[in-house]
Amino acid sequence: MNGFRFTNSATLGIAAAIIVLSGCASSTMAPIKTMDTGTRSYRSVRISVESKVAEDVSKEISDLQGEIVSHIRDSKRFGDVTLAGQDTAHAEGLLVKASVIGIRKVGGGTRFFLGALAGKASLTTDVEFVDGASGTLLGSYGLKEKTGSSGMAGTTGDCVKKTAKAIAKLSAERFSEPIAMKQ
Repeated sequence: MNGFRFTNSATLGIAAAIIVLSGCASSTMAPIKTMDTGTRSYRSVRISVESKVAEDVSKEISDLQGEIVSHIRDSKRFGDVTLAGQDTAHAEGLLVKASVIGIRKVGGGTRFFLGALAGKASLTTDVEFVDGASGTLLGSYGLKEKTGSSGMAGTTGDCVKKTAKAIAKLSAERFSEPIAMKQ
């Protein structure tokens, strides 16, 4: 009988430790400036991603650009989806400008070896939607993606993917209409 109690106690202790160490992933989207006038639909969208942090985030910037383009194309709500060039002024269509303003990196190896002790990965981004032709700011949002802090919680790459999905969703829902299928 004592062995059975020990097993239950040990199981409960392990379960409690998992709950305490697991943490939760979170997503936050806060409108910074919303559109005051009715929005129009755009057929093309250009993506610009920049870093405003001191550390090297070139891999994350590249990944974020690719993920945003991919998710917006997958939405099938814009006819043309491209990366913006150096000169982002006075081009037709919607310009999506994302600025990475905060990051806490946790890589796969760190997560594997340290588990919950690696902490939470996070990515904080300000996103502006601009009318390319007029340069008018249509709206801006602050996005923050965090992983949980458990051993299986995820990495900075997961934050990049979640951020890209959120940006693509905002773009599609607020600035496009479904594209009619060609027959």
